[in-house]
Amino acid sequence: MIGMKIVKLGKGNGLKIYKISLIKRNLIWLFICLSFLIYKERIDSLYFQLILLGNNLEKYHGFNHFLENLISFLISSKQFRNKYSFTIFNKALILFKKN
Repeated sequence: MIGMKIVKLGKGNGLKIYKISLIKRNLIWLFICLSFLIYKERIDSLYFQLILLGNNLEKYHGFNHFLENLISFLISSKQFRNKYSFTIFNKALILFKKN
C-alpha cells in the first residue's frame, strides 16, 4: 500500500488528483467484475486514495476536473461501510448538487 505517511501530491509519484479520480473508478469496476483481484493491500490503497481525493478536490482546475473528482468520490465512498465513507458520500452529494 502507498503508506499513510504525508505524501506530496503531484511530485512525480503518480498521485495527481485527476489521475486518481479516473484510476479509482476503473479499479472499482475491475474489482466488481474480477473479484479474485481484490486483496487487503489494494483495498487499503483505494481507501487511502479516497482520503486523498476527499482532502484535495480540484475546484480550481475548472469544472471538468471537479466533476470527475466528485463522481469518483461518490462511487468510491459507496464501496466502504464506515462512518468516514458515509460522511464522504454526503459531502460529495452536497457538492454535486451545489455545482
